[in-house]
Amino acid sequence: MTTLAAMDGLQMILMGLALIVMGFVLRRSVRKSQRVRSRNPLREARERIANSEQSKASAERKVEVHLHDLGREIEARIQTRTTVLDQLLQEAAQKIELMQELLDRIDDPEVVKEIESFKRKILEFDNDNFDDRKAA
Repeated sequence: MTTLAAMDGLQMILMGLALIVMGFVLRRSVRKSQRVRSRNPLREARERIANSEQSKASAERKVEVHLHDLGREIEARIQTRTTVLDQLLQEAAQKIELMQELLDRIDDPEVVKEIESFKRKILEFDNDNFDDRKAA
């Protein structure tokens, strides 16, 4: 081997780089071995199980919340439709009463005369308009 004094500048630089690389490699391997020694597989397994259980519980809670929201939405829709149906039933009952009153009045001879008079006026109006259109 050559002595330190006999090495030229390039050899010194190469030797220095080699020492630095060896230092990094040794340091890395030492850290890796320390991590392996300090590792506790049982603790890691328990942590994974706990995380898995937490994620399952979280997913269950999300599903429960979603189902609750859907239930409220459906209940609101049903309530709205029920309200609309009630309104329609009330309107129908009012129209039935009105129609019943009109049917009762139709049997009255005076009302029949009024209806016939109204029909005649409509026909006369139509005939007058027809004659005016012909003249024009």
